This record gives sequence, C-alpha cells and structure tokens, in this order.
Amino acid sequence: MSVLRCVLLGAGNFGRHYARLLQTIEGVALESVVVHQSAAGDVRAALGIPSAIEVSTDAAAALGSSRYDCAIIATSPATHFALAEEALARGMHVLVEKPMVTSVEDARALAHAAEISGKVCMVGYQYLFHDAIRYIREELIERGVRFTHLFVEHALSPPRPDVNVLWDVAPHALSILHYLFGAPRIGAVHGSLRAQEGGTLPGTVAMTMCTENGPSLTLASSWYGREKKRRLTFLGEGMRVLFDESLAGGPLLICRDGVAPQVPAFDAREPLRRELDHFFACARSGARPLTDVSFGRRITEELAELESRLDVCAF
Repeated sequence: MSVLRCVLLGAGNFGRHYARLLQTIEGVALESVVVHQSAAGDVRAALGIPSAIEVSTDAAAALGSSRYDCAIIATSPATHFALAEEALARGMHVLVEKPMVTSVEDARALAHAAEISGKVCMVGYQYLFHDAIRYIREELIERGVRFTHLFVEHALSPPRPDVNVLWDVAPHALSILHYLFGAPRIGAVHGSLRAQEGGTLPGTVAMTMCTENGPSLTLASSWYGREKKRRLTFLGEGMRVLFDESLAGGPLLICRDGVAPQVPAFDAREPLRRELDHFFACARSGARPLTDVSFGRRITEELAELESRLDVCAF
C-alpha cells in the first residue's frame, strides 16, 4: 500500500485531534502541520508532534509544495475556501472541516473546482460517522421507526470570529437530517439569532424549521451556556431517542411507551477516526465520499436560507 503524504492546516481546538489521529493511521504520513503565527512556539510540545514532522506558519508555502497527496483543513471557516481551492488546484485530495465555506457563492465555486481537479473533496461532518447515529439509521429507521421531530440542544462552544452560531452549530443538525431522512426540503421557519450587546456576531439561536418531506427540527444553541451540553432528541410514534455522549450508560437512550428505557450496545469507535478512514479510502479508490463537496454545497445553501429567514436582534 502506497503512503498518502498529508499536510494539516490548523491545529487549534479541533485541529489538534486531527494532528493526534493522523500519526496513528497505517499508510498515512503526516509530514507537515501549519499553525497560526501565535501558536507556532507551543504547538509541537502541546500536541506531542515529533521533530520529523515539520511545523510552520506559512500555508501558501505548504500548499505550493508538490510532495503532499492530501490536505486536511481545520483552520477558521473564513479561510476554508481559498485553502481548499488551492489544494485542489495543486492536485491534493481535500478534507475540510465544517462549515465548508461561508457563502453559497464559495460553495458552488468549490464544487466546480473539485470537479475540474478530479480529486476527492470531503467535508468533516463527524456526527455522520458516529456509531450512535448509524445505529439510529440502521437499527431503527431502516426497520420502520418513523421520527417526526428532531430537537437539538447545544451550549458552550468557543465563539467564532468569522461565522455566527447558526453557521457553527447547525451544519451538524442539517447533515444528520440529510443522512437519516434523505434530503428534506425546508418549509416554514420561525426563530431568531441573537447577539450579546456589543457583540459582533450572533451567539445564540432558537429556531424551528418545518420540512415538506421529513421531520421538523428545533435548534437551541448558545456560545454562552453555563454548562457544556450537546444533546439530540428524536421524537417518534410512541418513542423518544436521546443521543447524549455525557450519559453514563452509553450515548443512546431509547424510551418506548410502556417499556423500560433501553441503552443499546454497540462497538463505538472515535467518529473522527472513522471519518479519516473513510476519507483516505476514497482518496485511494476515487470513490465518492459520504459527505462530498456536493453534500457540503447543499448544507451551505440551507444555512444561507435559514439565516435569511431568522430575525436578528441583540440582548
């Protein structure tokens, strides 16, 4: 098996997990990590990056090199488009974190760039690689369970400097809707985006989105919660399914009317590792990724539509 040589762009709050995992995958060589100027002095020791892996602050120089097969992009969202487009133009397969880009125009341009390049371009919606979400699809939905509503609660994320909380959090919820229920079309939307007084970007969202051919979605999320929370509740006919990684017994709790709550057992692997394995398998075979650039374009278009239909106010 030939070795896929990789450059990682970004090693911050989430990129550090890529840095850890990329050093453990057979047939993959992490050769370079590009970090923000402010982190250059600390990242090697903080992340345990060995001396054989180059650490730099020059993304342009890294992408200008011809030695990399793959680029993993985990920088701030506003930089995603330019970096991904350049990596594709240089002949690299690309895995870019969500949100894929910050505008519909850039999403469509990136999809075009990926088509021209002939390379794999995949977006990191890691919850689609979570064994609990796959269990809901394979063991419940595909066996006839019908869900009518998804309620998503999320609190206490680091505030983003270049996208609001909707673009930060909603990609996960929308990607899950697409993965589990096809491609539900957006119907009525009610809710608001709120910014703290003096804040530059809205950090709280409360919205309900109806769909024409699938379950409705309620999203309640804030960067300013007192306690960290990430919980999904699927409501169906006589059934409620709770997905919460902080649950003591396991990440899923299934409650059926008249039956004791059930904690299903399954072999859970780290979702990000599953995502990386899928990306590299597609890079080797040329297969279309589950979360390819077209998938990312659809999510971007939906984010833009939702943002345009929500009230924006300060508190």
